[in-house]
Amino acid sequence: MGWPYHFPSLTKEQSHARRLVLNRYGHYAQLSCLVPVVAYQLYRLASWVYTERRKTAIGYSAVPGSPVAKKFGDSTLGSLTRKWRKWKWWLEGEVAPGWGLREQWIGGLGWTAWLLFCCINETGDESLFLFIIDIAARKLDTVTEFAIVSHVPSSKLVKIIVPAPQSKLVRFRAAPGQHVYLSIPSESIPKSMPRAMIHELLFNPFSVANVSATDITLVVRALNGPTTIALKQLANLTKAKPPLNIEGPYGTSKNFPNLVENFDRILLVAGGVGATFILPIYQSLKEQLDVDSTSSSKITFIWSVRSAAEASWPVDSEERSIVNTDENIEVFVTRGKFDDADDTNEHVSRDGAVELEDLNRAEESIKIRGGHHRPHLQKIVDDAFSHGKEERVAILVCGPVEMAKELRTHVGDWVEKGRYVWWHDESFGW
Repeated sequence: MGWPYHFPSLTKEQSHARRLVLNRYGHYAQLSCLVPVVAYQLYRLASWVYTERRKTAIGYSAVPGSPVAKKFGDSTLGSLTRKWRKWKWWLEGEVAPGWGLREQWIGGLGWTAWLLFCCINETGDESLFLFIIDIAARKLDTVTEFAIVSHVPSSKLVKIIVPAPQSKLVRFRAAPGQHVYLSIPSESIPKSMPRAMIHELLFNPFSVANVSATDITLVVRALNGPTTIALKQLANLTKAKPPLNIEGPYGTSKNFPNLVENFDRILLVAGGVGATFILPIYQSLKEQLDVDSTSSSKITFIWSVRSAAEASWPVDSEERSIVNTDENIEVFVTRGKFDDADDTNEHVSRDGAVELEDLNRAEESIKIRGGHHRPHLQKIVDDAFSHGKEERVAILVCGPVEMAKELRTHVGDWVEKGRYVWWHDESFGW
C-alpha cells in the first residue's frame, strides 16, 4: 500500500473551489473568536436568572437543615450543581506549580484543536497539513544562537562556529557524522541582499564538522545559493556575531554498526567538504582504537580537495592541523594554486591582484601525503582488500556523486569475488 498523501495538481476550477473552502474556514476561525465572549455573557445571564429564581423559591427556608434545601440537594439539578462545583474547583487549580491553571490549559488546547480542524478539514489525502505539522515540529527543535562566521583563507569555504545548549551538545556527541538544518533569521540577513523573505523558507543541511564543549562547527562551500551567499557576506563582517537558526541534529550515523569491533579494515573517502561528515567519524574511530590500545593502521582516510587551503580548516585544541599530525590521512590536491587563485576572487588586494600569499602559506603548511593529482580510487580499493581474503571491510564515502559512483564500481568488483563489505554513501550532488 502506497503513501496515502500527496500534493495535487489543481485545475483552475479546482483552485477556485479550494479558495472558497479556505475562505469559509478562515471565516469560521475568525467568527469563532466571538463564541467564548457570547458564551460567557450567556453564562452570566443564566447564573443571574437562576440565582433570582432560587431566592424566590426557597427564600427564608434556605438553611442547611431545611426540608426545601434537602429536597433540592437530592434532586437531579442539585446533583448536577454539586458536580459542577467540584469540576469548577478542579479547573481553578494549577496544572503544576508555576504552570498556570487547568482551565487555561484546557481552553488553550481546545482552541488549538479547533483551529487545527479548520486547517485540515476537507483536505482529504492532500499533504499540505502534514507539511504544516512538520514545520511546527521542526520549529520546536530549533535554537537561535550568535555565531562566528569567517572565511577559510584562500578558498570558497566559510567556517561557522555556533554555540549550543548542553541539551543539544549531548545529542551531537551521541554520534559523529550528523547534520543540522541552518537558516538565517531576518535580522541577520545582509541589507544588500534582495528577496530577503526567501530565507524564512530556506533550511539548508550542513554536516557537523566538529563538536566542542560549548559549540559546533560547520564548514560550508559558498556557491550561488541565497543561503551561502548570505553566509559569505556575513563572513566579511569580521566583528559581527549574527544570530543563526540551528535545527537538529539529524542523520543515520547513530544506527551504524560498531565499525571498530565488526570490521578488520575501514576505508574512509571524502571529496571536498565531504570531510565534514567523514572526519568526525574518523576521529571517533581513532578514539575507540586508542581506548583499546589497538593500532590505527586498519583505518585509511582519503581526502581529495581542490587546493591545500581547503584542507586547512581541521585543527585540534592547540590549533594544529590534524592533517599534518595524523599519518593515516592522505590528502590529494587536484588543482594548482594558480587555478584556485581564479576561484578566490573575494580575496583581492587593493591594486586588484589576487593575494597569493595565503595560497602559498597553505601549500607549505599542509602535508600533501597523497599527491597533487586525483586519487587513484581503484588502487586505493585494491589495497584495502589486499590484506586478507577473510577480512571484513567497511567503506564510507562522502563527496561528489561521480566520485562515489566510481568508488562503488571498484568495490563491486571485490563483492563479486565474495568479499564481505559494509557500504555507506553520504554523497551530495547539488
